[in-house]
Amino acid sequence: AQTVTQTLAALAVEAAPGTLVLVHDAARPLVRRSDILALIGKAGEVLREGSAAGAVLAAPVHDTVKRADCAGILTEDISREGLYRIATPQAFRLGELLSALHRCPQATDESSAMRAAGSAVAVLECPADNIKVTRPEDLAFVNRLINREGEERTMDIRIGLGYDSHRFASGRKFILGGVEIPSEMGLAGHSDADALLHAVTDAILGAAKRGNIGVLFPDTNPKYEGADSGKLLRAAWDLVRTDGWRIGNLDCVVIAQKPKLNPHVPAICASIASILEIDPDRVSVKPKTNEGMGFEGRMEGVSVQASVLLTR
Repeated sequence: AQTVTQTLAALAVEAAPGTLVLVHDAARPLVRRSDILALIGKAGEVLREGSAAGAVLAAPVHDTVKRADCAGILTEDISREGLYRIATPQAFRLGELLSALHRCPQATDESSAMRAAGSAVAVLECPADNIKVTRPEDLAFVNRLINREGEERTMDIRIGLGYDSHRFASGRKFILGGVEIPSEMGLAGHSDADALLHAVTDAILGAAKRGNIGVLFPDTNPKYEGADSGKLLRAAWDLVRTDGWRIGNLDCVVIAQKPKLNPHVPAICASIASILEIDPDRVSVKPKTNEGMGFEGRMEGVSVQASVLLTR
């Protein structure tokens, strides 16, 4: 209780007294995200209604419960109706909880302190496996559950493919992967014509089934004229990662007869990694010349192919 009180006192220096705080016991490693979100909702509901000062997670007692004396002899049958094993997190307003803990420092948990202060506390049922690890056998039980869930859980893996091409044009900058490369000719396009970032954007959107770059950033919209393709890629990635996706790796092929691109590959990889906030080791860019064949070989333009691995 002292640790919680000191932590809340530190929070109170900057947070308002009415701030909802959740106190969780780190010895309960199996709490679910869904239960935490449900507890926040329950606490907000009872506070708005005025029916309680907060809420706690608790598991209903289903076993037969009896009381024994100091000699280990059963002395009393206890009705399990309405009995709960109180768990965590527990959610209350910062100021009220801190005051209750100061007044009742001997309380075994936050809900006890709040009730001792005269406040009502609501209960939200949670799974029985939200246990507190206090004995070696508890830890073994937790490990078995984690291992079993790991075996049952399958990773969602998606592969996305992206392609883009742009014509060479005079009076334009040659930007590739967010890096300006010295060149007599640049690439024509509505935005900054960064064919590499456009292909990467489409690969990511495609893997997550989030549309494509033309849908999100149409070239008919004056807003995107001359746009920084790095900002477009970042916006697309922000959209995709809200669905829980992470980038495993990104592999790209740039087909251009000129200019020579190999000297710029490290800077390009670093630029893409920075935009996506991933390690540069996860980004690969391979320049090819096409041996003089096709529109790339005739130096009419540049094409890019990109593939991405997403996981969640």
